[in-house]
Amino acid sequence: MSERPRNRFAPVRAVSARVASHPHLAVLALVGLTALLTALGLRQVGHRRELMRLGYELSAATAELRRLDEESRRLRLEKSVLTGPARIEELAAHLGLVHPAPEQIRVVWRAPAALASPARGAAGAEAPAPARQP
Repeated sequence: MSERPRNRFAPVRAVSARVASHPHLAVLALVGLTALLTALGLRQVGHRRELMRLGYELSAATAELRRLDEESRRLRLEKSVLTGPARIEELAAHLGLVHPAPEQIRVVWRAPAALASPARGAAGAEAPAPARQP
């Protein structure tokens, strides 16, 4: 029952004794440890550098998105102004166009696709459907 307590530092003392007997092992261990720490440091720096690069890339993409959103909004506004009925009527009046009289209006019915197929021209365009009289 009274066992001798086990020495927890025995492996450390064994390595220490071996290093003391061979001093070049201590230098080799120190060089290896230095190389390992340097490699880990370089890896950490590489990760940080990549993180910074991705941050700058994200910032540039966000700025581009804002610019494109603003351009899209501006183009939608310009489209609504250019296609407004008042502007189109003004341009038509400037070109000398007038509203047609009611008797000049003809309703054109498009033939179903099955009936229009044989009437296609050489260029593949559909032949105009006959006008129906009101």
